[in-house]
Amino acid sequence: MKNLSRVVQRLDSLQSLSLDFCGCEKISDTSLKTFGKDLQKITNLQSIKLDLAECNKITDRTLFSLEKGIYRLSFLNSIDLDLNRCLNISDEGLEVLGETIKSLSSSLKSIKMSLSNCVNIADRGLQKLGEGLKRTESLLSLELNFNSCTNIGDRGLKGLGEGLKSLSSLQKMDLNFRGCTKFKDKGMEDLSEGIGGLDSLKSISLNFSECEMEDWGLFYLSDAFKKLEFLESIILCCYKCKWISNEVLIRFGADLQELDLLKTVEMSFKSCPRIWEKGVKHMKNFLENKLGEGLEIYIE
Repeated sequence: MKNLSRVVQRLDSLQSLSLDFCGCEKISDTSLKTFGKDLQKITNLQSIKLDLAECNKITDRTLFSLEKGIYRLSFLNSIDLDLNRCLNISDEGLEVLGETIKSLSSSLKSIKMSLSNCVNIADRGLQKLGEGLKRTESLLSLELNFNSCTNIGDRGLKGLGEGLKSLSSLQKMDLNFRGCTKFKDKGMEDLSEGIGGLDSLKSISLNFSECEMEDWGLFYLSDAFKKLEFLESIILCCYKCKWISNEVLIRFGADLQELDLLKTVEMSFKSCPRIWEKGVKHMKNFLENKLGEGLEIYIE
């Protein structure tokens, strides 16, 4: 890491930086402390990609170190951070990420963060992240992965939903909550309220597989979709959602026909015991008849 720091210090004109430390067992908070400080010297940096997946020795302290360097990068417009299976990352770390986003609010165009399997992340962390998003009005793309973060509940989704309301320029969004079994319909209502306010959104991908919401949770989401007049693509995965029924398909079928620009619909309800094959076929036929042959539909 000392050699890396020496190299970074000489790259003051660098515009894009991508580093892959995935699975490096020796990477620790101490290793990245100096690197975080050195980042601020790359004053022209516009894009940073940092893969720390499965680096089990890093903690929230690493995110504090990175924040100290990143917040001075006034030209930074893209952040890609992978913390998959970093088991020592908690709400404090997510709060730091929220502050980092807030400090770059005027320049950020793209945020991609994976916190998959970070089981110590809960509602407070997601609320703080949502607060950071409130000021990123110029953001165009947002991708957040909370797969198997089992402590995220209704309050966390509400906090994120509040943050989404300010993203008037957002065109692409991908949210993954697969295996997050703690939130219910109330959380879906608040998240959907935020989604419904994304006036510029063209593409949305949502994964709620193995989650515990019921029909009303997806009714709220369907209501949000029909407000998005520029929406062209919808991907929705609800694999093994045991509480949703054919009523969801009926609601989606009715609401989606109001989207004149819609080109692609991909939805998965596989292994949902209360959804029948007949209901899936009915929804697909309904959309084809209402929206025309040019629509690409994949529903299972």
